[in-house]
Amino acid sequence: MAQRKTRPGIHPQFNLGRFTSEEKRILRNLSSTLFLTSSGCDIRINAARYEYFLAKLPEGLAESFNLEREVICVLSSYDKCEPRLLDVFNKAEKGLSRSRVESICRVLRDS
Repeated sequence: MAQRKTRPGIHPQFNLGRFTSEEKRILRNLSSTLFLTSSGCDIRINAARYEYFLAKLPEGLAESFNLEREVICVLSSYDKCEPRLLDVFNKAEKGLSRSRVESICRVLRDS
């Protein structure tokens, strides 16, 4: 059986409803380049709140960057990029199978 090719878009079970209108705009823009696979959840570190989701690169991009698995993407509405953002990625990864996500690539979108 031939393997299915990944194309840009949004998985039918991706929950756009849990994101703000600005985040939805960002996600829709990203979905023209990436395939959004899982809507993830929010992660709280102290009083800070971050949203993460998973995305898979389409075939051409995946081959170019040698990435076969999903990538953790974090949305941040804060003005500064602080070291605790690395903790957000680590916390998101802990809840996922190691074979599901890339360990060498992360995507951050801040304000």
